[in-house]
Amino acid sequence: HSCSYEKLVEKTALRWSPSEITKDAFTNYSETNIIVHYSEGALFKRLYSEDGWSFVLMYSNIVIEPAIVINPVNFVNKPVYGWIQDKG
Repeated sequence: HSCSYEKLVEKTALRWSPSEITKDAFTNYSETNIIVHYSEGALFKRLYSEDGWSFVLMYSNIVIEPAIVINPVNFVNKPVYGWIQDKG
């Protein structure tokens, strides 16, 4: 993978799988497969890409908002792996 960092151009959902799940993603826990959101300008490294999705390591600009999967406050200064949908 690349040694360079990229920046998000808009607020983006980080997901645990490379698809948009909107119902029963994790039965009795979460309707969607969204881990958390990252704001515009967030730094990340693209580790793998396939079919319009990229597996990334996010480094900054986590959005502090209610989230079911993780508590964003606990990840302000910690990298998080997940999938983002490629724009374009």
